[in-house]
Amino acid sequence: MGTTSSSTKKTKEIVVKEKKEYSWEKRKTVDRSNFIVSKKNEETIIKAPGSLNGEQFCIEECVDCKIYALDHCTSVTIDQCSKCLIFIGPCDTSVFVRDCKDCIFMIACQQFRARNLANCELWLFSTTEPVLEVSPDLKIGCFNLTYPQLNDQLEKAKLSLWNNRYSEVHNFTLDYNYTILSKKIQI
Repeated sequence: MGTTSSSTKKTKEIVVKEKKEYSWEKRKTVDRSNFIVSKKNEETIIKAPGSLNGEQFCIEECVDCKIYALDHCTSVTIDQCSKCLIFIGPCDTSVFVRDCKDCIFMIACQQFRARNLANCELWLFSTTEPVLEVSPDLKIGCFNLTYPQLNDQLEKAKLSLWNNRYSEVHNFTLDYNYTILSKKIQI
């Protein structure tokens, strides 16, 4: 009898691994320039409700401007501005203002810090003690501005209207004085 041969075919198994998808890869690309106001002169800039949507916001080197951030944000830095009116809607963490002069600020935040503010007015809502360093002739009053979306934005930023410590200032430089204001501001 004859012999039979059996041929064995070896097949390679191809395993396709699914690529893992991470949460940061699903985020929309954000145009960072929408969150920075820099080197503006004699302009009015309005960030309407929904335009910041909880993002960080920076303002720097502006002169004689009116800047309104009418939205909640996560943190704000304001540097080297002069003769400006700056409104910052509810910020769920900190606002840091440095090296500004002759400005009016209206700010609602969880924590406020300032260094080297000269001849400025600050209308503040802060859930912690405001911290000041070297800020001569600073006048501080209670935040007293409103607009239709403010209550919803305060809620998003987790700020309670019942916890405003604007007048409980911690001043690191005792030789520079500040004044607590009681008047309302007209815009």
